[in-house]
Amino acid sequence: MGFSAFCRPQMLRGESWSFETGENELALVVLGGVCEIDSNRGHWSKVGRRANVFEGMPYTLYLPRHTRFTVTSISEQLDIADGWCAAGKDHAPRLMPPAEVAIEIRGGGNATRQINKMIPPGNNHRARDRCKREQGVHRAVDEITSSLFVSYEVFFH
Repeated sequence: MGFSAFCRPQMLRGESWSFETGENELALVVLGGVCEIDSNRGHWSKVGRRANVFEGMPYTLYLPRHTRFTVTSISEQLDIADGWCAAGKDHAPRLMPPAEVAIEIRGGGNATRQINKMIPPGNNHRARDRCKREQGVHRAVDEITSSLFVSYEVFFH
């Protein structure tokens, strides 16, 4: 399994975006705003809380393969990112709240960056048994986080 795709939809209040994971597992990261997510695997309401990526940790939703879902913005603006990769098994969906995000600092000096591990590979008692099977989407989310951080740093500084 490896990183295969990345998408970054932006929406205004009331707008929706639908997608199907197919043969992939997917991580949906709320970069800014609040949304509802409806799927054939469950419903999550009021997901998100921050205005942008500089205001705390994100909410992240892990979705297994063969999941149809719709994200609807309930805030004035919604900024989300998702990454997906091929998966050989189905696993339970999981919402990771900001309190469960692990932080790692990489590099040093001018190359220092913060990696927010939204889907940790085993540093949480619930995630420990999922460690090996979520490594593919974990790598995808790690790459999304690194790419977004670099993009925001370049754009805003």
